[in-house]
Amino acid sequence: MTSPRLLLDLGNSRLKWAMSDGTELRFGAAVAHEPGGLGDLSPIWAAAAGAGSVWLSSTALSLSPALIQAVAERLDLETQVFVSPKEALGIRSAYDQPATLGSDRFLAMAGARAQVSGAFLVADAGTALTLDMVDDGGQHLGGLIVPSPV
Repeated sequence: MTSPRLLLDLGNSRLKWAMSDGTELRFGAAVAHEPGGLGDLSPIWAAAAGAGSVWLSSTALSLSPALIQAVAERLDLETQVFVSPKEALGIRSAYDQPATLGSDRFLAMAGARAQVSGAFLVADAGTALTLDMVDDGGQHLGGLIVPSPV
């Protein structure tokens, strides 16, 4: 059995998390944070007991080092940071410099690809509204990011 992974999604206003053992995904609650700090992480620490690894997707780059340090101190684990590649998980990025595509957007497309066999559009409304189109072969056709109406 694979040891559980703590999956972290650090956005512009909230930190979302889930635990995965490779077959099942258990979602946790989102934790709000301010631009200058991470907020109360105690719900995450309580749920992460027994985690064997930590994976991070972050759009709040200024807070990433603080979160990585907190994970190291609290869980004694190194955090693996996801950077958008040119191709992985059934998605081929349209970006010439794929690392400039937000990891949250790449992973949202990969998640949709795992659920859909044809072409699809991913719409994500958080602090920003993002739209990304993918053809039936997994080629990212492009997208856009605008201020969110939410």
